[in-house]
Order: sequence, then structure tokens, then C-alpha cells
Amino acid sequence: MGVVITPQSEIDKYFESDALSQSSLKKLLTGIDSFINNQKEESELFYTEKGHFVIGSAVDMLLTGEKEEFDNHYYVSQITKKPSEVEMSIINEVFSNLTEEDKDIFNLPITSLSDYKSNIENASISNDWYGGKPGDKRIEGLIERGSQYFEDLKKGLGKQILTSEEKKLIDDIVFSLKSNPRTSKFFDRTALSRAELVTVYYQLPIYFYYKGIYCKALLDMLIVIRNEKGEITSVQAFDLKTMNGNTLRFLSNLKSFRYDIQAAWYTEALLASPSSFELEGKIRENMLKPFTFIVESNSYPGQPLLFEADEDILNTGKNGRKDLKVKLPTNDYEDTVIRHVVGFDELIDTYIYQNDNDWKEEEIITKNNGVLKFDWNGIK
Repeated sequence: MGVVITPQSEIDKYFESDALSQSSLKKLLTGIDSFINNQKEESELFYTEKGHFVIGSAVDMLLTGEKEEFDNHYYVSQITKKPSEVEMSIINEVFSNLTEEDKDIFNLPITSLSDYKSNIENASISNDWYGGKPGDKRIEGLIERGSQYFEDLKKGLGKQILTSEEKKLIDDIVFSLKSNPRTSKFFDRTALSRAELVTVYYQLPIYFYYKGIYCKALLDMLIVIRNEKGEITSVQAFDLKTMNGNTLRFLSNLKSFRYDIQAAWYTEALLASPSSFELEGKIRENMLKPFTFIVESNSYPGQPLLFEADEDILNTGKNGRKDLKVKLPTNDYEDTVIRHVVGFDELIDTYIYQNDNDWKEEEIITKNNGVLKFDWNGIK
């Protein structure tokens, strides 16, 4: 049937949409403040970037997007190491202010970073670098370490800057996933486009309703297989993950980042809204093959693994675990503790409750008038 790659314009619309995503919803796991501040910088810095996210997004785009989109989004620098986090933030703020102060970068060229010491001083205050008073020596050091990065911002003009080492790592991960026998078949677009009765969707946005809430999901890959009559016989969704360390330790990452919620959320999206990708008829559960994570290490690529989510993972992601007893043999006080694992169904209920109550405070606080009973294991 062929390979279908979602146009970048549709992906941009997805991210601009007000529909609720699982990544936003998971912010409620740590309280309503995290959710409210979801669209704000978690850091007080003007600019931050998470290295693992930069690498993972670039890998996704090269494997499941169009090559020209990678070139549109990333600028590859010759530097091997970026300035520190706060230094990058200061330099980005200086550059941003220069390009926004009624200046045409093409008619009034921005010069070297050393020409903007007063701008650096101002950005040092807003980024609280050494209390906003770094002194001349530190500013000179920042200029020395950050001048090439500043030049890259000028050349990239809005693109994500990649160091040469980051680009090499991205290329190594992509090569591993394209060449390893376990994973290569998912990214061989030539072979996939020739496969009869098979349609592969890359970067597929799906919109659906859950408990009356408008929701969205963005699948890295979806494989749909039909019979000779054109009827769907199986559907399987995949998500690409990069991680630090050995890929065998992915389960630890799944629990830490609650990828079980993601797997369950995407499965719910498939069952709820086939019209999002022009399928005829409703997808039934017996058509679904296991939701699968394709996992590669960004520490030492070369051993990509496939992790299939079973019913227990999907059920935990959706419904959570109630009153789960965990044996702690080293606990001197109790034989067991009780842990409550939250699924997205409960998170949606929290979201609905907070929408109805103006996001003032946690539900447990309101319902108990601020008087909370607790024992050794937590709040009752």
C-alpha cells in the first residue's frame, strides 16, 4: 500500500493544538502546579535545552520524517562542546533581543559577541548568573567560550544548534536502527513502499475524545495490514526511544517516565478515532498487535531492542494500580507499604475536576478542608 509521511505543516498544527496530550497530562502526576506551568519554562533561565530530547527528536525526524525537514530544523556546528547551560541561556537572550529590536539582520548585521558586553550584563541579571554581577573577568570568559556558539545562532537563525559530536551520535543511532536486523525493516522505506497490503504511517497525529475531553496523540509509526479485500486485519503502533545506558534497562525508564501511560494513551487513541488516518470502519481490540517501543542507547548505540507492552502494562497505564502491596524486607517498621500507581483514566478525572474548580488547589486538600490524615506510608 505504501509509506505515508505526515507533512510537517500537519505536525506543527498538532503541537499548536489545544487538545490534551499524554505528556501534558502526566504533569498532573506531580501536582497541579506542574500542569499549570507546563507551557512555561521549568527553569528560570531564558533558554534551556535537554540533551536527550534534542538527540531523540533529531533521530525521530531522520527516521520517520523528510530529510529536508531535518535541514530546516537543525544547524550543525563545528564546535564539539556547547557553553554551559546558563551561558547558552545568556547568549540566546542576547541574540534574541538583537533580532527583535527593530533590526533587520540582513541590513544591519549583528557583529561579534564581544561587541555586546552591556547586553550580556543585562542578560546576566535576568538569568541570575553570579547574582547578576559576574564581573568583567567572567564576562570575558563567557565571550571566549561562547563566541562560536553565537556565530552559529546567526547562521542557523532559529534552528536548533547541534555540535559535531551530537550530530555524530545522531548518525550512529540512525545507522544502528537502519542496519540492525531487529529494526531495519521498520525504516527501509523502499521495501515498505513495495509491500502489498501494508501501509506504514510515520509521525501520525490522531485526535480523539475521552470522557468528553478533546485529546491528541502523535504516533512515531503505525503499521496497518489489510487482506486482499482491503479489510484491516492488524494494526500495530510503535514509538522510538533513546536512553542512557544499556537498552536492557528500559523497564526502569518506562517506570520513571511513565511510558506505560503513553502506550495506553496511544492505544486508546487508535480505538477511539480511526478517522484520523482515513481507515474505514472502527478498529477492534482483536486487530491490535502489542504496542512496541523501539529502543536504542545514546551512550553506546548498537544494540537496539524491541519492547512489546503486554496487557498488564497497558492496564496500568490506563487504570493504574490500586493498593499495591510491595514487600520491603529491610523495613524495620512495617512488613509492607502500599503504593498507589495512577493511570491516565484517574488523571483525566483530576483534569476534569480542576477545570470545574478553576485549578485552585489539589482535590484532596479541598475535600479535607486542608486537614490531612496520614500514616507511615503516606496520606490516607
